[in-house]
Amino acid sequence: MTTAYFDTCIQSGRRLADLKPAEMNAIRALEKAEREGKIKIVTSRETHREQERTNDPTLRAQLVQSHGDTPVVPKDHTLLGIHNQMNHLGTICNTPMLTEIVDGPLFDSLIAAGLKKADARHLMYAAHADNACDWFVTTDPDFIERRAQLEELCPGLRIVRPSELAIELSLNTNEDCDDGVSGSARNKAPMFTTYYDHRFHEVLPMPITSSNLPESDAF
Repeated sequence: MTTAYFDTCIQSGRRLADLKPAEMNAIRALEKAEREGKIKIVTSRETHREQERTNDPTLRAQLVQSHGDTPVVPKDHTLLGIHNQMNHLGTICNTPMLTEIVDGPLFDSLIAAGLKKADARHLMYAAHADNACDWFVTTDPDFIERRAQLEELCPGLRIVRPSELAIELSLNTNEDCDDGVSGSARNKAPMFTTYYDHRFHEVLPMPITSSNLPESDAF
């Protein structure tokens, strides 16, 4: 079975249904294919970390609520060792020492290719042999505009938009795909937050979309 790794922008777009219509139709077709056992969709804890940094509490709650909907790849951290500490009463505390870098040389190469650290971690996880991903699905231009170079660094992994993957898999993106979500996210009214417009000195409504997410590499 082919495995597709969904980047943060796709995972957030799935929840908010705010991507371009062609991409949303492709995502719904991919979800239908997953329910039919034709593909496997995964992400990583990097997506969770990025969504948890969302400033707007309403939007953050919506995104965090969806974390359990998509399995995470098994290899998105490495155990470096266990730190043991004993106090004067003989109580021992064991603390695992973890790193998010599972392939140091590849991570360094992706940074050298121009990716931000968070983006490099995403692609590193998708490319790791233990995670067995075939496709890295994104609409982020930082990946799309560099994909020839990035695919050369990650043999066996293809970087595609959802619409491109749907074509590769010969999926029908024109039919009305059941979302599997109560209320159909495609038809629900957008959530709103507010922003201060300095031109008119007043607070105005602003639709909440995945494009309002904070910068993906906040640290």
